[in-house]
Amino acid sequence: MKNLITTIASILILMVYLLQFINNQQIHNTVVNIDREINCIKEISKQEGYLTEKNRSELLDKLSDIANCDTGEIVITGTDEKKYRGELIHIYVKLPIKNLIVANEFFGIDDIDNQGFYKFDFYTTSEHLEREN
Repeated sequence: MKNLITTIASILILMVYLLQFINNQQIHNTVVNIDREINCIKEISKQEGYLTEKNRSELLDKLSDIANCDTGEIVITGTDEKKYRGELIHIYVKLPIKNLIVANEFFGIDDIDNQGFYKFDFYTTSEHLEREN
């Protein structure tokens, strides 16, 4: 009987590590999708010469869906004045990645401590051409 009890306890503890591996893969996929969306907005911003309010709100909605968080938790700032070819455009994105550790209560980790922040801070060169009418 004691072998059965210790075996069940051991399997439960080892199951946490298997679930953590699965969780790490999900977090990786989330970060890859976040990178893809940010790079799409970066390319659009390069063409337009700045980060438009429309692009900012679209990115905010997409990142909120991908990261499964509230739009109020996401920070998106960037150049809001038109820059012409050769000038730098700055974009900064910060959003929370939640549930980093599976069974965090089992290990005594609070939900507040069980998250990290993904930051994407970069400069890119504008490709917007100045046109005279």
